[in-house]
Amino acid sequence: MNVVYLRRLVIIVSVISLFLLSTYTYYYSPPSFSVSDFIHTMDSDKYLEKTISLSGTIRDPLVKENHLFFKVCSGATCVLGVIFNYKDFQKQMVFNNQTIKVTGKYTIFNKQKEIIVSRLDYVNT
Repeated sequence: MNVVYLRRLVIIVSVISLFLLSTYTYYYSPPSFSVSDFIHTMDSDKYLEKTISLSGTIRDPLVKENHLFFKVCSGATCVLGVIFNYKDFQKQMVFNNQTIKVTGKYTIFNKQKEIIVSRLDYVNT
């Protein structure tokens, strides 16, 4: 085969692959739940170490060593949330009883369910 033909083929396949990957990334949205639905009615353990979105209200926000720790609650059911390097995190202010939607990696740390937040959106009520 001709070397020029192979180079063109590799370039075309690479461009198509990048296009498909960027399209998937743009349109992908992680599963979204309210905190109470997620904890009580869903099999939450199947989402361990995966990206999810949870909506609820913020309770007990605390900045400690440049990290923001808080609870995302729906009724009496809460999941711990953490934002590492909070001062660099989009300069967003977080207040108690604020309605939010957080997206991040769902994990268990010290036997407690928590979400490591990568995105925080305010919800208008």
